[in-house]
Amino acid sequence: MFPTSILNIGPPTKFNNTRLCKRMENEEGAHYQKELDDVKNNMTQVTSLLEQLLRAQSREGISS
Repeated sequence: MFPTSILNIGPPTKFNNTRLCKRMENEEGAHYQKELDDVKNNMTQVTSLLEQLLRAQSREGISS
């Protein structure tokens, strides 16, 4: 008979489109989550550096 690739001519079915859209949404969500995690990590580092700076300034003020 005919190869299946010939029989599948035309636009993808609604099911395939839905599955593709869902996969794209998941990939976008994963990218967004990675960006969010990166921002959280950066904020943690900045907060830690700020705390260290404030502690150092506090000690300088006490010892003066």
